[in-house]
Amino acid sequence: MSDEIITERFYGGEVKSGVWIVLINANHVPPHVIMICDNKTYSLEYNGVFIKSVDSLLRFVKTRTIETVMFQVETSPEEVEPAFLKYKHLNNDVTCLAPVKDFCASNLNPQAQKCDFIFELIPLLKELGHIQRIGQINISNELLTAYKFPTYSRQDIQRHITKLHVK
Repeated sequence: MSDEIITERFYGGEVKSGVWIVLINANHVPPHVIMICDNKTYSLEYNGVFIKSVDSLLRFVKTRTIETVMFQVETSPEEVEPAFLKYKHLNNDVTCLAPVKDFCASNLNPQAQKCDFIFELIPLLKELGHIQRIGQINISNELLTAYKFPTYSRQDIQRHITKLHVK
């Protein structure tokens, strides 16, 4: 399996319907992982779970030129919100990937629960045929662009969460 995936250039409207796994600051270590479902964003953060409109996310990533990669998954949207609401906030044991992983394990394939990082989860879902479309905002102006997941460790995630708590 190749380390790179091909992404389409997105403008934003593409993600207003369906179920999407989204990497915010996609080239940072670690990126922040959220989900979009039916025009709402779901994000587990250090100070709670946030549910917002897709338009607010799109304004944020476009005005701040934040590199964002989006993966559309073929599934029913009913379970997204409950997957996020069962968590209170990030900590050293619970990362932003936890509700995404739970959702994928329940709705797509139980193997998703074994993935500790987004760079393991997305290739698994792609290999199993669950990824329908891949897009990016602010990575390239080209219509098609190669994207390579940054790799990182559990310690990198814990350092980042600790840094967020200090702010």
